[in-house]
Order: sequence, then structure tokens, then C-alpha cells
Amino acid sequence: MRSSFLRISLALFLFIACLDAQVLRETRAVWISTNFRLDWPPKSNDSQVQKNALIKILDDLKRNNFNTVYFQVRSNGTLLYNSEIEPFAIHLVPQRDFDPLQFAIEESHKRGLEIHAWVNVVRLFSGSETSILRNPNHLKNKFPYWVKEFVENGSVSYWLDMGYPEVRNYLTDLFNEIIQKYNVDGLHLDFIRYPGRNFNDSESYPLYGSGIDKDDWRRMNINSFISDLYNSIKKINPLIKLGAAPIGIYQNISGLRGFEGYNDVYQDSRYWLKTGIIDYIVPQIYWSFGGSVPFEKIADDWLKNKYGRQVILGLAPYKPDVKLQLNKMIQYSRDNNADGVSFFRYENIANTSFPLFNEKALPVEYPWIKQAEPTAPQNLAYNFVDNSIHLSWRNPANTTSIFYYGLYNENNLLELFENNVSSVRLRSSSNKFVMDLYLRSIDKAWNESKERSNIITVRNPILNSFYSMIIDDEANPVLLKLNNQFYISLISSKEDQIVISQNDSKITEHKIHKGKNIISLNDRLKNPSNLTINFTNSGKSIRLSN
Repeated sequence: MRSSFLRISLALFLFIACLDAQVLRETRAVWISTNFRLDWPPKSNDSQVQKNALIKILDDLKRNNFNTVYFQVRSNGTLLYNSEIEPFAIHLVPQRDFDPLQFAIEESHKRGLEIHAWVNVVRLFSGSETSILRNPNHLKNKFPYWVKEFVENGSVSYWLDMGYPEVRNYLTDLFNEIIQKYNVDGLHLDFIRYPGRNFNDSESYPLYGSGIDKDDWRRMNINSFISDLYNSIKKINPLIKLGAAPIGIYQNISGLRGFEGYNDVYQDSRYWLKTGIIDYIVPQIYWSFGGSVPFEKIADDWLKNKYGRQVILGLAPYKPDVKLQLNKMIQYSRDNNADGVSFFRYENIANTSFPLFNEKALPVEYPWIKQAEPTAPQNLAYNFVDNSIHLSWRNPANTTSIFYYGLYNENNLLELFENNVSSVRLRSSSNKFVMDLYLRSIDKAWNESKERSNIITVRNPILNSFYSMIIDDEANPVLLKLNNQFYISLISSKEDQIVISQNDSKITEHKIHKGKNIISLNDRLKNPSNLTINFTNSGKSIRLSN
């Protein structure tokens, strides 16, 4: 139990007579790519610089209300964790004085982020960093007959031959090691397929094909591997989620033609869903609305064939036409009962605030993943000290099944705290006059306690003192100051999103509601001159005078 208070900055939104419905459950994921240092690590070989860079990424994701990270730990046949089976990615983290996966897990969980170990399964090498292939422990050298060269458009890559049972067993043992050693929330499979129709399995097929049609046999090899892996990791930890990122088109349908997972790379992802040997998939739907390969047709085909499992839509913000439509895609996912969205990759959405992610949400539940129901904390209490709200509570006697405590205002999730916390300090930058707060316990699979703590009504004395000062004039927001902190009061006739800037540099961004609103400005703002309020939806712009 921590005796000291944690300082948490909460984006607790504005006073309104009637709260809008918040999206309570939605997976908001991002792929953090380490292959070729695409997102992380930075080019510096200094370990502290590398750590700080990852912390900056995770802070950004937390600030923008993401809740899930797919962190790449296997690419090109090397690993970003300590293994007794495969070589460490010394070309990425040469100092090797910290374990990147362990560090990512600890820092993600501190921020309420779920983290899945993202692994490239069948593709063993691509690109130009050929020094990797000189390592005697690389699979290409250790078991050369497992590895086949594949040439496409002049580019050479190396792939494992999944027709060998020993290859499938090897991969199962390799990924079991992650589950045994690390407190990850899931295992995320990528390149879980053949590279193409002309893959050279002329040695393995005669040995193990048993006269089965080669296309069917290749799909069976992938399917049997996933089934064996699913069963083995669930024996180690039943709460682990197994997921995969199949290519975008499962099979061609009317009005939709392209590279097919089922026929071109032997990826029968629908079988995985139907038989329950996977918990979720993130199909890579890397197209825009209304194009020659229309996003909406592909997404609809996936969502009509979920078979009771979770389908999260993979999006491609690296494409300019897609990036312009991301908010529309998020809304589409909600309207069509997807289980969330994932963005490829972090660099393409870095420091991006999505209006539809304006409030926090828990990842989707997995009803088939259960443990003993967590017990709610009790004796929630508060007091104001130095313009901060101090919360304290009593944790349940048995916290085995508890991973987080969720703090709520009415039904809105405000913050997550790790299970060893029993007191926090909230900065009173809150924009709510009155909050009805309570806690729920949450387990590792994001199942909440049915019961909740006692409810406490917290009245913010600082903001209450402003209430009578708000002028009923929509056209004239007012700049206010109290205790060296600046606030803006404004009246709005409808919901909107506002961006407050100083000298064309953004200070803060907020959702506003119909009625009276008070916005707390950054406490580092000392001079409130040249402030501008831009209204995103209405297009208005107002310059403030102090």
C-alpha cells in the first residue's frame, strides 16, 4: 500500500444540467512498431533516452484517452525481451541494461493502458539490416531447413515453413515463454500467414501433406498452430487474450476485389473466430470510404461474421485519404457494433486528439474470460487541501482478482488507479461544480465489480465562487482569475469543441456543453494576453480581452 499521495491531473469536464451518454466500453488501440525503429526506440543508443522516449509515447496515449497498446517485441527473428530461446535485438537496444518489454509493461499499467506483446510470427526477416542474419543463433543459421527465401517485386525476405510440426512447436514454446515470464495482457499475432501462393514448401508438403489439397493443408498448418497456442497459453494464464491482425480482405465479395487472406496467403481467420481459438482480431482495413476498395464494405463483412468474438477495426492513418476520415471511421465502428479501433501506427497519430475520444473508456469486455468477481473498495472519503481534492478509501482484504480501481463521476470514468493505491490527490483544475464520485474494482480482463463504493458528493469551492460571475452572453466569454489561476467562463447554446490558443499556439482543448461552462487554463499560463477561442463545429472564433 502506498502511503504517499499520487498527484493525478484529471480532465474532469464541464458543468451541465444533463450529461451526454459516454461510451463506456471501446477498445482504442495503437500499434507501437519497433521494427526498423519506426516508432521506438529512437536512434540514440542511450538507455535513458530510449526509456524517456517510450514514456513520452505512453503519456501521449493516456492524455488522448487511448486504452490499449500493441507493443512489437519480435521482428526479423530477434526479440525485445530476455529469452532463453531467441537472440535479443541488440541492433535496437545495444546497451542491453534494461528489458524493453518489462519496462513497457510497468509504464503502461501505471497509466491504465492494456499492453499486448506484438509478435511477427512467420516472417523471419525483411529489410536491409542484414547484420542480424550473421548471428549464429538466428533461426536462419540455427535451423536452415525451416527457413525459405521468398522474392517479391525484387525484394528478398525469409519465412518459416509452417508445414513442419517442429516449427509450429518451436513457435508455441517461444510465445509461451512470454506468458510465463511477463505480466502482459495479451499476445498479438502478426504475419500469421504464408507470404504468397508460390511459397517453396516442396520439401515439407511431401512429408506431411498426406495427400490433402496443398491450399487446404497450408490453412490447416496455420489453424493448428493457433489452436495449440491458444490452448497452451490459456493453461498458463486463463486471463491472457490471444489476438491477431489478419490482412484486410478475407475473401472477395460482390463489389469488393483485392488480395485475399483466405486464398492468397492461406489465412482462414474466420475459422479462428468460429471455433473460438482466438479472442479478438484486428483486420487491417487500410482503405478509405467510397474508394475502389471501400472501407465500409470490408468492415461490414468482418462485423457480420464475428461469431461471438471481438472484432476491432484496424485503420491506416499513414494514408492521407484515410487520415481525413478517421473520426468518421470511429463513428462507423460505434454505429455498426465493432469492438473498437486500432491505428497503424503510433507516429501517424502522435499528439492527436480525437473528439470522439474526449472522455475515457474501458476496453471491451471478453465475456468468456472470467475469474472471481472483484470486491469493491469501501469508505471513500475526501477533503480539500491547497486547492486539491484528496481522496482516500479502504481496499478489500483480498485484492487477488483486482487489477485497477476505476474512479467514476456518475457513470463517467475519470481515472484508473493500480490495485496497490488507496489514496490520491486530484488537482482542482476540474471544471465541474459538483461531482458524485465512487469507485469500482476492475480485474485484469476488465470485468468490474457489481457493487461500488459509497458515493461522495464533492463540491468544488473554487468553481462555486465563479458561478454567480458567469454573464449570460453567448457572444462574450469572460476571463477570470482566482488564486493566480486563470479561467474562462462562457455560455453556449449547443455542444461544441473548442481550442484555446495564445499567439497561435494551442494551450488546451475542451468539449463544451449547452449552458454554462468554466474552463481552467494551464496553471503555467502567467500572462493571459492574446487568447483566442476557436469553435470546431460552428467555425466561430473569438478573441478574448482581459
